[in-house]
Amino acid sequence: MKPDFIRVSDELAASKSSARLAAIEGDKFRNWLEPFGVTGFPTLLYFEKGEYKLTYSGGRTKAAILKFMKNPVQEKPKKQVDEILESLPESIPKLTKETFDDFVEENAAVIVYFYAPWCGVCKSAKTQFYEAYEMADEEDLSVKFAVFNADPKDDPAEILFAKEFEIKNYPTIWFFEEAEQKYKFNAQNDLDSFLRFAREPEKRGRVNTLEGDPAWLSPDGQMHIEILSDESYDEFIAENDEAMIFWVAEGCIRCFEIVQPEFVILAQTLAELKPTFKLAIIDGSEFKDFVTEKKVDLFPRLEYFKRGRFEYFYENQQNGQAMLNFALQPTKEGAEKPKRYIWELDSSRDSGNIIHVNKFTFPEEVEKVKFGFLMLHAGGFDGAGSMKNAYDAFSEASKILAPISELKFFACDCGRGKDWGKARV
Repeated sequence: MKPDFIRVSDELAASKSSARLAAIEGDKFRNWLEPFGVTGFPTLLYFEKGEYKLTYSGGRTKAAILKFMKNPVQEKPKKQVDEILESLPESIPKLTKETFDDFVEENAAVIVYFYAPWCGVCKSAKTQFYEAYEMADEEDLSVKFAVFNADPKDDPAEILFAKEFEIKNYPTIWFFEEAEQKYKFNAQNDLDSFLRFAREPEKRGRVNTLEGDPAWLSPDGQMHIEILSDESYDEFIAENDEAMIFWVAEGCIRCFEIVQPEFVILAQTLAELKPTFKLAIIDGSEFKDFVTEKKVDLFPRLEYFKRGRFEYFYENQQNGQAMLNFALQPTKEGAEKPKRYIWELDSSRDSGNIIHVNKFTFPEEVEKVKFGFLMLHAGGFDGAGSMKNAYDAFSEASKILAPISELKFFACDCGRGKDWGKARV
């Protein structure tokens, strides 16, 4: 479009017309452009005698722009069909800039569906939103529903008004309480989620999958662990003198199969020995934006807080005894990763049926066999014999299978340097 715009400018100047064209870099002057409802580029604004008249919506060719500048009369655009309103129940009002404030002030609880007429998701979700309204009405929930067109092409003032409500995508649904913009819907655009939002807006339409899960009950049958959300996270920290928060995520095997059983036993033990030390869990899968905000990049994650302030990430062994020792006497050293030790193989531990390899020898050795089973081993943790026990079991299996199977056993000591343990089966 830029070349045609320049040609129009040159032609107007050559004809000694009083009309002039100008260009502005919108990204640098967004604040200045906001009153004119500029939401995208290129946008052509027409001014006359210093006053804004209209946003040009005609063709973007040289001929079309030149024709308009010689006779600045804009053809009325075809009326936009607003499908959101086609099946709108009579009792759900369509709010405007003029009626919005009065409506939210007159009603104690209001859910507003901010939409754009062109938005496909808005159109597909509207039926569920309207059904949620009808069910909420049947349940006598004291909440009103309303819709607001946040992107009317012919009304920049409405677009600008909608921006006050942090509308970044469509649909955006807000719950207003006593005229205060309070809770933003953050769940699937379906009937159940909309209805949950009407019943319990503070949960933002979500179902916390941890709630009611018996796996988090301690052996005494009691729930000694608090389930957090992005809303209750900071409040929990502020209310408790000492606290540990356990971040979990869907699909994290270590979270649920290894740490969880130890954590629930720890919760019961602390309830008896140190009841002021509180434990909580939060599901990162449910609160993905919050995960980003808190920079959680690994699960499980254990955080320790004291008097409302973050102290340490707990990175020590994630078993009940180690975590209990830390909780009873929290120190920086107790939270740190345990020191590794190097254990050396002795002849008594090796059955003689294991082929020891490294990065360089493994490719050659594995080509010689039909089937291979590789164990990557390294130094374990202080006080833990799991590595030795695993190697002993591996060695015993190689001894048993040697006379009856073509399967060959390989072992690679990954603790001997960066060039070791790079092999892949």
